[in-house]
Formats: sequence, C-alpha cells, structure tokens
Amino acid sequence: MNDKITVRYGAGDLAVPLLILAFFAALNVFTLIFTNMKALSILVLVLLAAYAAAVICPTVLFFLRAEGDRFYSSSRTGRKYDFRLSDIKSITCTERRNYKYGVKYFVEIRTADGSVILHHSMKGFGELAAFLLEKHSSGELSSSVLSKKCREYLEQYASQSK
Repeated sequence: MNDKITVRYGAGDLAVPLLILAFFAALNVFTLIFTNMKALSILVLVLLAAYAAAVICPTVLFFLRAEGDRFYSSSRTGRKYDFRLSDIKSITCTERRNYKYGVKYFVEIRTADGSVILHHSMKGFGELAAFLLEKHSSGELSSSVLSKKCREYLEQYASQSK
C-alpha cells in the first residue's frame, strides 16, 4: 500500500471551461481588431479573464495529500492546512442522484478545524479510499469515524481503482 497519496481534480475537468473561454476570447480578439467596438471588446476580455480566474484557479489549487498519518490540504481558495489521522472526527459518504447527470459520490472528511469534500471522479480518489480502509482495519483510524454504509462505499471506490 502506497503511504503517499494525492487526490486532486484532473486536467480533463478543465476541458469544457477552457474551450468556452478560448472560443469567446478568439471572438473578442476578432471584434477588437475588425470592428469599432474596442471598448466593449476590452470589457468582455477583462470579464473572460475574471471567469478564467474563477473557474481554473480553484480547480488547480485544490488537493488533499496523505502521507503516513498526516494529511495536507489546499482549499479551492488556496488556504493550506494539515491534520493528523487521529484528528478526523468523521468520514461521511454520500451519493446524489440526478436524472440528467447520473449518480455522484462524495466523501467528506471532517476534523475539528474544518472539512474536505472529495468527488469520486478526482484523480487518486480510489487510492485514498483504500488508504482509509487500511487505516481503519489496522486500528489507526477510530472505528467510530466510519459507518458501515460508508465503509461499503469506500470498498466500492477502492475496488474500482484497481
């Protein structure tokens, strides 16, 4: 078992926002060069830059890294914090069903200082599930932290990553 695991958003999660951004940026550059609406084009380019910062930066900044019994995290706003395995108060697994997008699975790790929410499509998610199960079965993670249902979800995620 790997004792150094990082969970983060994949590069594919940015594909659609980047395509939208590239399309509108190209359209505005065309408008800036070939029309008299220069002020409007510059305003839209500034708004596109704000959109890029609002969508891309949080996706790139977020991560959760597990090393031994310590976790290091950076929130979507870039705030960094760390906690120990013993600091975890609860791990909650939830699924949200949506008729249009299907089932989405989330794992929330809560400590006294805050919480980290992870999505099942993130890179390293299955490895973290296997890591948490191993720590739970070895007794390093308190038995009261995981419910039976959450343990079943984590086993499902861990088996999918193999």
